[in-house]
Amino acid sequence: MSADEAARSARLAPVYARAVLSARRKGTAVRAAAAAGEPLVLPSGADGRPAVVVHPGVAVGAGRAAALARATGVPLRPVLPVVGPHLLAFAAQLELLSAEDFPLPLPGLVHVTQVVRASRPLGVGERVDVKVVARGPLPHAKGAVVELMSTLTSGGDAGEVVWEGVSGYLARGATVPEGQAAHDLSLPEPATRAAARWRVPADAGRRYATVSGDVNPIHLSRLAARAFGFRGAIAHGMWTLARAVGQVEPQLAAATAGPGGVEVRARWGSPLLLGSRAVLCVEPYDAEGAEGGWSLAVRSGTPLPGERVHLTATASPLHS
Repeated sequence: MSADEAARSARLAPVYARAVLSARRKGTAVRAAAAAGEPLVLPSGADGRPAVVVHPGVAVGAGRAAALARATGVPLRPVLPVVGPHLLAFAAQLELLSAEDFPLPLPGLVHVTQVVRASRPLGVGERVDVKVVARGPLPHAKGAVVELMSTLTSGGDAGEVVWEGVSGYLARGATVPEGQAAHDLSLPEPATRAAARWRVPADAGRRYATVSGDVNPIHLSRLAARAFGFRGAIAHGMWTLARAVGQVEPQLAAATAGPGGVEVRARWGSPLLLGSRAVLCVEPYDAEGAEGGWSLAVRSGTPLPGERVHLTATASPLHS
C-alpha cells in the first residue's frame, strides 16, 4: 500500500466506524417506520434544500490511477477510465451516507444502479470540485432507492462539468411517500455474445477496497458476507462495471475522438462471488440514433434458463 493509499484509508476509517456504530439504531428506526407505515424522509437544510457534500480540489493521482489499473485490469492511460472518477465521487457519497442525520444504515445499503455521463476524459492528476446531493427516496420492489447525484467540475464554480454520476442505493424494507415515481433504469435485454471469460480474483475485493476506500466487509470477508445473507465475499459492483466497460474503452475513445463524451448505464443483478468464473458478453448497441455504442452483460456462464446475470449495462458515445 502506498503512502497516499494509507493516508486515504486512515481518513475513511473513522467514517466507516461511525457508520457501523449507528447502523443498529438506524436499522431499528427504519424497520419501525416501515411497520407503522411511515415513509422515509431524507434530511434537508434550513432552507428545505437537500443536504449537500462538497469536496473541493481533489484528484486521482498517478499512484492511485496505477492501482486502479492493477485492480480492474483496465490499461493505464494518461486519462482515467470513464467510470474511474467515481473514486472521487464515492468519498463524498460516503460522507453523506454516514452523516448522523441520514436515516439509512450504510452497511445495509445495496448499490443497484449507476449512470455516468462523462463530457470528456478526466486527466490523471487533474483537480476537480466534487458535489454530491441525495434525491428520493423512490419506490422499489424490495424497498426504497436513494439516488446520489455526483457532479465533478473543473475550474471552480463557473467551470466545466466534466463528469456526472447517479448512483442508486437500495434500502431493503424501507417505505416511501405515496405518489412517487418508481426507481427505474431503461436498459436493453442483457447481451448474449461472449467476448471474454473471467476468473474473478479471490483478492479483487481487497484490491478494489484499497484503491476506492470502499471497505464494506461483504467484499473482504466470507464470514461478514454470510452475515448479510451472501454465500461468500462478493465483488464490488463498480469493479465489475469498470472491468466490463474497459473491454470497449478503446472503441469508445475512438468514437468520441472529436467533440462529445460517453454515457454508461448499469444495473446489477445476482452478486458476483470472489473466486468464481464469469462470462463478459458484448454486442453493438445504438442508443437514440447515436451509433458506436455497446451492450454489456456479465453472466455466470453460457446464456441458458436459470443462468445468473450479474451486470447489465450500456456504454454509448454522447455526440454534441
